[in-house]
Amino acid sequence: MLYTKIDSNGNATDIPRTYDEIKRDEFVSNNKIIPAERMFVQNKVFEGYACVPVAEKPVPPVGKIAKLMIPTEKNPDGSFNRKWEMVDATDEEIEEESRVKRLLRDATLIKHLDRITPLRWNAMSDADKQSVTDYRQTLLDLPKDKNWPFVEIPDLPEAIKSM
Repeated sequence: MLYTKIDSNGNATDIPRTYDEIKRDEFVSNNKIIPAERMFVQNKVFEGYACVPVAEKPVPPVGKIAKLMIPTEKNPDGSFNRKWEMVDATDEEIEEESRVKRLLRDATLIKHLDRITPLRWNAMSDADKQSVTDYRQTLLDLPKDKNWPFVEIPDLPEAIKSM
C-alpha cells in the first residue's frame, strides 16, 4: 500500500510513498511520530494522508519509463488511484535497465540452462533439445535486439519447466 499527502480539500499534493518513507520523513522534517502502520491504515486518513491502493505498473513503450505521478483520480472511499506518466528514459535509466536485464538473463542461463547435465540432456527428445537450444540462443541474443534493454525475458520452454 502507498499513501499520498492530501491538502485540506482532500486533493493529493505529493507522489505516493510507502509507510516507511512517510514515517522517516515526518519524523525528520516535523519531529512527528507516526503510529504503527496498522493504526495508520485503520484511520484511512491520518494527519493528512490518503491510501493509494496497489495497481499494476503499466508497460511503457520502447525507450520510455513509467513514472509515478501525483494522483488525481479520487475514489468514493477517499483513496486515490495511481497515476503514471510515460517519460523518455535518461541515459542513466537506460544503463540501469540494461544492467538489470543482463542480470536477469544471466541468472536464467545459470539457474535453468547451465544446470542441465549430460544425463538430463540425453534423456530429452530431439524437439525438447531444439527448444532448449533455441531458447538459450534467444537469451544470448537479447542485447543485440534493437529495443534493448526494453525487452522482456522470454518464458522458459516446457522442456525446462518440467525439470
